[in-house]
Amino acid sequence: MKKTMITSVLSLVLAGATFTPTFAAVDGNCEEGEVTCLEVIEKSLTINEKYSFLNEKEIFKGKSDGEAHLEDHMTRAQLAVVLDRMLELDSDRDVHFTDVKNHWAQDEITSVVAAGYMEGKDGLFNPNQTVTLEELAQVLVNVVELNTDEYASIWLPGSDWAQGYLAAALTEDLLAKSDDYMVKATRAELVYGIYRAHNLLFHNGGIVAGTLEPSLDYEKKEDGSIEFTYTVKNQTEKEQTLAFSSGQRFDYKLFKDGKEIYQYSMDKLFMLEYAEIFLAQGEELSFKDTLRDLKPGKYEIEFWLADKEQAWPDSRVRVGFEVK
Repeated sequence: MKKTMITSVLSLVLAGATFTPTFAAVDGNCEEGEVTCLEVIEKSLTINEKYSFLNEKEIFKGKSDGEAHLEDHMTRAQLAVVLDRMLELDSDRDVHFTDVKNHWAQDEITSVVAAGYMEGKDGLFNPNQTVTLEELAQVLVNVVELNTDEYASIWLPGSDWAQGYLAAALTEDLLAKSDDYMVKATRAELVYGIYRAHNLLFHNGGIVAGTLEPSLDYEKKEDGSIEFTYTVKNQTEKEQTLAFSSGQRFDYKLFKDGKEIYQYSMDKLFMLEYAEIFLAQGEELSFKDTLRDLKPGKYEIEFWLADKEQAWPDSRVRVGFEVK
C-alpha cells in the first residue's frame, strides 16, 4: 500500500512547555483565526540545535578548527564516518579500495561498506568525492530500512533511479525539500538527515524504561455535549519524540452497547504535514474533543496516539459512560 500524508483540524494542548503556533489552510488561503486553518503547535529544532544534539553524542563533529562548517559540501568519507559513529559498526570483513588505503577514514569506510550502506565501483570508493542529495537519500533510506515500493509520489527533480529513494526520504522527513536533488549536499543537509535517522532508529521506536502513560477524562456540559480530554504523560527516563506523518495527532472509536458506531478519523481529511513533538520526562500532552447529540444508552470510548508507526501501543485508554 502506497503511503500518503494528509491533515485535519484538531485541538491540542501542551502542558508545561512553550510552543509557537503555525497555521496551514485547508483551502490554501489561510488567515489567522479562520475556521479553515489548521493550528499546529509544536517545538521545532533549528539546524544548529540538531547539530548540537549530534555533536554531544559524538556522531557529527566539527572540522579541525572546531567549527561545524554546515555550509560546506559533504564528501563520501564524511558521510561514512558519521554513519559509522551513529550505528557503532564493527565489521570483521575486509573491504579493499585502492584509494582508501591509509586514508583518515579508512576504518569507517570499511565498516560502512561491509554493512551494505555504501559501496564503491571498479575497486575505488572515491572518498573525497562530494555526495548529491539523491545519493544521500539512497543511503539514509537504506540505513533506516525503508521499502521504497511503499511510497507514492509525482515525478521529483532527480535521476530516474532515485525516484523511489527520494519519495521515501521526503515522506519520512529524512531529506529537506529541494528544487534539484542532483545538486551537491551540504553538511547541514547531512545533519538534517542523520538527526531524523537517529530518531527513527533509536528514539521513536527504541526500547525505553517506562512508557507514555495515558489518561482519559470527560465532562458533561449543560447543553448535553460531552467534552473528552485525552492525556499522555512521559513516564520514561528521558525526553521522547512523538513523530506524526500528518496533522492528525490522535484517534478514537466510540462504542454503544458493545458495537463500534463511530471513529474520529473516518470522516476527516488530513493535509500533508510532518511534525515532531518533544516531551520532557514528566511532561504531559493533552488533546480535547467534544461529542454531541448522543442518544441515551451505555457507551465506551477508546483514544490513542496517531503517531507514526504506532510506536506507543500503550497510549491506548478506554472509559465507559452513560447518556440518559
